[in-house]
Amino acid sequence: LSRGLGDVYKRQLKAEALDVANECDELAQLTGAVNTLVFDSLDADAPARGYNTDVYGMIAAFAAAGRSECGTAHILGAGDTAASAVVAASKMGADRIVIAARRIEAATKLAQKLQDGLGGDVEIHPVDLANWEPGDAQIIVDTIPGGLPREQEFTASLDAVTVLSAAYDPWPTPLARYAEAAGATVVCGTEMLLHQAVYQVRLFSGRKIDDALPNESPIIDQMRAALQGS
Repeated sequence: LSRGLGDVYKRQLKAEALDVANECDELAQLTGAVNTLVFDSLDADAPARGYNTDVYGMIAAFAAAGRSECGTAHILGAGDTAASAVVAASKMGADRIVIAARRIEAATKLAQKLQDGLGGDVEIHPVDLANWEPGDAQIIVDTIPGGLPREQEFTASLDAVTVLSAAYDPWPTPLARYAEAAGATVVCGTEMLLHQAVYQVRLFSGRKIDDALPNESPIIDQMRAALQGS
């Protein structure tokens, strides 16, 4: 039991987990959030390594829905999950990212923080959620707890858009319902949770985060079936 010991942290504890970690992976440092701690041993003083597997989970959830690249991404919300979504979008090749939040100052703060970390390869624009439109978005990530709380008509077409909602209970969210009716590909938050959990298991089993588990694909299929049947 010298390796693969770990803890999973929910949204409210991600910043605290960052403080506990002796070292963090690049994504945890960039987002300022840790959802996974891996300890070297059972010893109380064992060093802990912090990871953010939400980023990997989002990228994998989009890939499973047929979207592995994007040019423009719109992120709704300005919390830890939104930070992960911005980084995930940049890893998918986005060169323009919009952050829409209820408080424009929160969107601006997150945009400035991540712009510094991501550099000049991507432009990040904060906007007021009250005035948000999908516009030229190729992917939309809704990180607002419970989902965007209103249904409205948008002027932009959603036919070629993939929408990932971090929320999953109740489902569908108002935005997911509207987007699906408008022709978008909609991904439920459980898909993101499924994939980020697989990355956590990789780490807990002593593997590197990009080292797949034995028979991983059929395991994921079974996990997805179980979630859909719950």
